[in-house]
Amino acid sequence: MDKSNQKNPVLKYFIICDEFVREDKSKSSFKQSALGLFDTISSGKFPFVYPVFYIVVGWSGGNGEHFQSINIMDPDGKKLLHTPRNRFLLKGEFQTSNYVVELKNVLFKKIGFYTVQIILDDVVHGEFFFRVEEIEARNVSKNEFDKMIKDPEAIKKARIATA
Repeated sequence: MDKSNQKNPVLKYFIICDEFVREDKSKSSFKQSALGLFDTISSGKFPFVYPVFYIVVGWSGGNGEHFQSINIMDPDGKKLLHTPRNRFLLKGEFQTSNYVVELKNVLFKKIGFYTVQIILDDVVHGEFFFRVEEIEARNVSKNEFDKMIKDPEAIKKARIATA
């Protein structure tokens, strides 16, 4: 493809979330929703596996064929994972291209700041960070547990803490 008239897009948004939902494309108002946005993952033990999360990247303001991928680096700067190169085509500067990556069963071995590198055409185009932290796990009595499971807010907190 002739790249002489190609213009690089700009990063419009970057989101890390627990869930990503796409409406049926046949609907007139095709929408996409990112749910459970976060910048910190907590665990009571290490290493641990985070079951699933999504990275959502939006590009606009450019045209032509481009390739994107994502690296996640651990706190020591070692590559934790790399997504395959994904081709996208922007036909005009007002078009937006969304890149949604589902990451399953990611193993986190240590606490610290993890770097997400957004790569456009084999060049790091942006870096963002999220934190992995340790939380104190504690034992609870049967009475405490029985009270907690009746409280919807306690259930939400427990879900976050055990993720």
